[in-house]
Amino acid sequence: MAKPKVTIQKRAIITFVAVFIVATIVFTLTRSAANKFKDSQVFHGGTSGQSGETQVSLLKEMNPIAVDEGSTFYEVFQSKERVNILALGVNDGMTDTIMVISYDMQNQHIDLISLPRDTYYYRGKGFSNFASHKINAIYSSQGVVKLAEVVSEILYGMPIHYYAVVEYEDVKAVMEVIGGVTMDVPFHMKYDDTTKGYELHIDIPAGEQVIDSSNVMEFLRFRKTNPWYAKQGYKSYFDGDTQRQELQQEFVKKVIKECLKAGNITDVAKVALENVESDMTYAMAAKIAMKAMNGLSADNINAYMLPGTADMIQELSFWIPYEKGISSMLMEIYSIGDGAEADAATPAAVTQ
Repeated sequence: MAKPKVTIQKRAIITFVAVFIVATIVFTLTRSAANKFKDSQVFHGGTSGQSGETQVSLLKEMNPIAVDEGSTFYEVFQSKERVNILALGVNDGMTDTIMVISYDMQNQHIDLISLPRDTYYYRGKGFSNFASHKINAIYSSQGVVKLAEVVSEILYGMPIHYYAVVEYEDVKAVMEVIGGVTMDVPFHMKYDDTTKGYELHIDIPAGEQVIDSSNVMEFLRFRKTNPWYAKQGYKSYFDGDTQRQELQQEFVKKVIKECLKAGNITDVAKVALENVESDMTYAMAAKIAMKAMNGLSADNINAYMLPGTADMIQELSFWIPYEKGISSMLMEIYSIGDGAEADAATPAAVTQ
């Protein structure tokens, strides 16, 4: 059984989230506009058709999951001092990275919950292609709000207040600003796809390598090698998305340091403001930034993987969530009880 928590001290999140947070901080430093702009939108997309005090988060209007008053989590989910953001990394219209950023502004603590792209979620009999029951297929067919509803449901009704969507191409723009970072690549990443319109060529040797705008897309997108390369001894991530996400988090620890340097922070924020799609408002962005600047430490950031286990269903790979493990994880995040349920975790039922 997979352990429900992956604690990564002084590691942050994937690159697009780093850019998103940097942008909110720079906005506050340079404009101090929480009162002036009230609830108008800071990033493009989302609910940009509305303005002024009447604008509210689309996710708040939808109220994705109504949590019963008898629920263990009912009271803590009502907190106005914790904001939960669904952060998506998108490539070719598919969500390659799905993460919830939960920021406890009162206690200055951030909890990050990563949901593997292969997470199983049964969408009903109308989806004959079984691959449609992978969570990353929801965004392309039903949009970000539906995906937020599903993530909220998987997390026992945990409210999703805002979303942020970033294309991987935008990460390349960030790297052009900050230059490269040196990474210890665990194995030679080798992959080729010659499909017209989807061409991808990855060739990053093992060992210390500079990851910059010329190869960051390939570094982030690599998952496994081709069968013919595997016969030659080239490797894939040994445990799929889990190892891949940990390497990306190590990468971002270095990227964030570069983003926050005086010579880079304004330019990085400009990239975020121009490219991030979100329904985050100026008022909330300013509130988050001010709270973070007044007490948030990298030591108070914990990262979790959605509790579950890898399995094959109809010859497709899935990540099967553990319902009790998720409950235990949320109890730990929200400081309820001692989280002892993790040892008794059982997988969610799979409908085929």
